[in-house]
Order: sequence, then C-alpha cells, then structure tokens
Amino acid sequence: MEARYRLTARLGAGPLADTFCAQRDESVAVVIKLFQAGTADEQYAKEVAEMAHKLRPYQIPGILQVLDIGFIAGRLAVVRQADGGYNLGQVLSRMAAWGIIFPTPLALWILSELLDTVRRAHAAGVVHGGITPGNIFLCANGQPALCDFGALQALLRKEGIYSSHLSVWRQQLGAHGKSGLSPQKPGRKPKLDDKDRQLLAVLKENAKLKRKLHVANAVIDLQKKAHEVLGLALPVLDEEN
Repeated sequence: MEARYRLTARLGAGPLADTFCAQRDESVAVVIKLFQAGTADEQYAKEVAEMAHKLRPYQIPGILQVLDIGFIAGRLAVVRQADGGYNLGQVLSRMAAWGIIFPTPLALWILSELLDTVRRAHAAGVVHGGITPGNIFLCANGQPALCDFGALQALLRKEGIYSSHLSVWRQQLGAHGKSGLSPQKPGRKPKLDDKDRQLLAVLKENAKLKRKLHVANAVIDLQKKAHEVLGLALPVLDEEN
C-alpha cells in the first residue's frame, strides 16, 4: 500500500473485521475494512484483488470499488470508495426501533437498482456470491450500492474460517451450560462475591461463544447456498475434532 491513510472514525466492529472511515493522502475520503489477525491470508487478499481488478474498468455506479489492498501488522486492509451513507442493515434496524415499516415502493426500487448492478457485474464476469443487508449501502446521493464482491468465494476457498472451528465452539458452549442470573431489580447493585464474579465470567464467555456460533452457522448457510447456486465445493469438516 503506497498511499498514506489516516483513520478518522470507527464505523463498525465484528469477528471478521473492523471498519473505519479514513482519509487517503489527507484528501480523499475512503472506507477501510481491517480484518482481524488470522482471518485473512495472502491467498484471500489475492482473490479479492483479482475480483476488484475485473470490476475497476467498468466503473459501475452501483458498485463501491476496491481502491487498495495490503497488510498492516499482519492484518489485511481493504480500502474501498466511501459511500457517505448507511448500509441497509443499519437502516432497517433503526426503522424497526422507531416502529417504522420500510415502504414497499422504496424496497422494490432498491431491488430493481441492485438487480441492474448485479446484471452489469455478471456481464463483466464477476459474481458477488454473498449479498446481505450489511454490504448493501444507501449512499448519500440516493444510489443503492454493493461492496464485498468476491469476499464469499475467497472465504470458501480458505476452507471456512468459522466452520472449521464450529464443532469446538459447540463443545465449549455445551460445557458452559445455559444457566443465567435472575433479572436485577432497579436500584442499587448488590455487591458481588467471588462466586458471583466467577458465574458472571462464565456468562460472558457463554454469550461470546453464542455470538461465534451464530456467525459460524450464518457462514455455513452461505457456503451451502454457494454450493447449490455456484457449484463451489463445500469445505471438509471433521465434527469429531
């Protein structure tokens, strides 16, 4: 990565990567996805870069192009165009919290725009393979746009980052059990003794494992769909190890 980047704000954090707003060479606004250590290797980066290279000459309005890829302290960084808006998952979550139903005409218009974007990408020989509300963006100019082209295929070829550990997480989750603390009444919090602290630590670990299991199952579902639709081979998983 020859350009210089300055992170200006954190957009999100997850088990795969953290996402940041940034400035490229102190002038151009970009978004950087910084993968967690161990979740992406050079082969993964190469496949994402090849997909970006195929798309770049077309400059399709509904695609947030990858601008740069590199490694920083062992973590893969993928730099893409800034969108200036919110992803569809964020929009739906906020609307649900406010009790607002997403308008059907708007939903159909977004779907129509995305279908046109995907059609153009397919004409360029590129398949997204893993569209979710998290990589559909409603940009500041009103244009729906997609990012993360090729990410799923690269993930599958990396033999399933999460599915390879799924059986271990299930065993750990089962070992912790599902016991929990009773809801606390409003007012002053009771003082915790050592036994309470140990139980609280177990509950926190249990919640963390549940989150990992949820992500793992989601990735496996995507792997199965990719296998059915694209014919990609499923990663081999030994449930006994």
